[in-house]
Amino acid sequence: MPLAEPSPFQGAPIGLSGNSLLKININMIPDTSSVVRPLSGVEILSLKKELDTNHGLWMLHPMNRTALDDGLSIIINWVTLIGDYYQLQWSFTEKFPETWGILESVANGSQFGKVYWHRLDPGINAKPHIDFNNPYIRRGDTYKRYNIFLDIPDGVELVFDGLKEPIADTKPLEYTLYDMAANKIHAVYNKSDKPFYAMVIDVLNPEVKVFNDLYFLNEPNNPRLNRLK
Repeated sequence: MPLAEPSPFQGAPIGLSGNSLLKININMIPDTSSVVRPLSGVEILSLKKELDTNHGLWMLHPMNRTALDDGLSIIINWVTLIGDYYQLQWSFTEKFPETWGILESVANGSQFGKVYWHRLDPGINAKPHIDFNNPYIRRGDTYKRYNIFLDIPDGVELVFDGLKEPIADTKPLEYTLYDMAANKIHAVYNKSDKPFYAMVIDVLNPEVKVFNDLYFLNEPNNPRLNRLK
């Protein structure tokens, strides 16, 4: 199914020498990333089980020419912006029932934007970037940008919060829900001999509605689109 959204989701790669803070309208995205809570043993088992069960869904990241070009993604939920409305475009939540239950408990009733697993194999990096082309963040509709981390192999370098140096000790981030400062430069370098997995979760503000019945065309005579005006 073709993607309707013309602009890339992830920010284009940029150098660390630039301004590390993007001045955009953000509600609850923090200036400093932090661990929200550790994952429970049951949650870890559920996430790993469903990730392994759906290994055939790995694909190139849908939005090309981004910082995630060199990795692989499994899309769980994909919401795109059509005109002034958010449209659910892809959904594989039925293949991740336990994972989705965990995420719904995190969202506390709010809807999701894009939710996906991303994998960086050994030697593959997510280049330094800011998520300024994410429509939810750009429009101030994002409540939180969360990450979920599982195993973090020795040799994986995580850079957050616009800092030039990676986090010295990544072990406290293993098996956690992480509240990320998506408005600052971040990057991942997999210098290990094992794959690195992270889930990217955009939780929208409580008042933001996602539709699942809009056409993928911005036509003025689209009856469904006109009905919502």
